[in-house]
Amino acid sequence: KDLSEKLVETLSKSDKTCRSIHLPIQAGSTRILKLMNRKYTKENYLHNINLIRKYMPDMAITTDIMVGFPTETEEDFLNTMDVVEKVQFSGAFTFIYSKREGTPAAKMECQIPEDVSKNRIMRLIDLQNSINRKQSEQYLNKIIEILCEGYDQKKNMYLGRDTYGRMAYFESDSDCIGQFVNVRIIKTGGISLI
Repeated sequence: KDLSEKLVETLSKSDKTCRSIHLPIQAGSTRILKLMNRKYTKENYLHNINLIRKYMPDMAITTDIMVGFPTETEEDFLNTMDVVEKVQFSGAFTFIYSKREGTPAAKMECQIPEDVSKNRIMRLIDLQNSINRKQSEQYLNKIIEILCEGYDQKKNMYLGRDTYGRMAYFESDSDCIGQFVNVRIIKTGGISLI
């Protein structure tokens, strides 16, 4: 379903709107989306993304993507890769379809072989990781505001997220959990910052 332009415009003007949104796509193929019983198409989804970017061009968008749904062809999978390329997600929770007894999909013919699904998920992850690395590199040497959420015992560092949902690890002489802190980014990783 298409988002309301008026709603997106109103959200863009609010200083209470976080600059991160999670908008699951599941698959980039309209044919597969229909089989999944989703009520939107690839075109609807991209329309909504374009609307968000029109009013909030800096919005970080994360998603959920599944590969290997029954009957998924290479062309269907390439449609998913196309969406990932076009949207440039800030993050993606990626999954391989797993058969669940009692669901309509479990009874479908043309279940995708495990090796094909694994190949597709690795290609998808590689693409998303390359996007994340490029996005993280833009933070290098910048000072950003972080909401400190906790302390990572393994890294011996505090951690938190910026308004775009990007995770950052940092050192502090005092407990700053629950506080906003300004940090300078000295190193970037795939999805996290130091």
